[in-house]
Amino acid sequence: MRRLNFFQNRPKLPKIDALAYLERLKLSREEPSMDYLKRLHKAHLHEIPHENLEVQFSRKRKWDIYSLFESIILTTNRGGIGLELNFLFYHLIEQLGFQCYAVAASFREDQHAFGNKYQHMVLLVRDNDDVWLADVGSKNGPLVPKRIEENQLQVDYNRYMRLHLDPDENWILQTSGDMTNFSNVYQFREEEVQYIEFIDMHHFYQTDQTSPYVDEKYVAKWTQEGLITLTARKLLIATSGAASEPILNEDAFLAQLETHFGIHLADLLE
Repeated sequence: MRRLNFFQNRPKLPKIDALAYLERLKLSREEPSMDYLKRLHKAHLHEIPHENLEVQFSRKRKWDIYSLFESIILTTNRGGIGLELNFLFYHLIEQLGFQCYAVAASFREDQHAFGNKYQHMVLLVRDNDDVWLADVGSKNGPLVPKRIEENQLQVDYNRYMRLHLDPDENWILQTSGDMTNFSNVYQFREEEVQYIEFIDMHHFYQTDQTSPYVDEKYVAKWTQEGLITLTARKLLIATSGAASEPILNEDAFLAQLETHFGIHLADLLE
């Protein structure tokens, strides 16, 4: 398998305020290491929710790193959709000294078919001779980075993950709860993409009536006990394999949004 040629004749990414970003993650700056990357990755999933409230409240974000940084990282308790979160994390870890690339990924539409190539962005990070998959923009992605190694079983919280290489050299992320039955999550190739290639998909996610982000309010964040997911219809709290799913109305949604995510209605209406 041909590996990406990291950091040869690549333009520098725009600089962001890495210290402010780290403050949001409740971490300090350290030298690049896999241990540090894992802590950054996990902190991102714990501190910055995957959510579509800007879309739901009819506000559009620009596909611009400075605009996204201001509206997500510098705004208390707010998050963004998957493309935005990985775009931000890409700039952070590159600025912290990690060797990384952004690549395009497509989600599973059924067990064997995948969607548009640019549905999602994931990050490939090099550590010596190993390459790791990082993804802070999907609740079905890894809680900590996973080594890209064919069919190697890797534990991730209360599930198992592996990366399968198909005949067309697509890596397919797969998950399982029992080490036997695996489901495809998304696929990607080790091909660097430029951020402008995601402009159309970002616009689609915010405006098209068939977009999953237009369809329903959605907020999700990892905690020490597990994943909390809130939609307009249910609250799902995964703790030790258990789930609570009360049916919510709009007032209850806003109350749970404040209780579990610290996001107030006034913040959304500003």
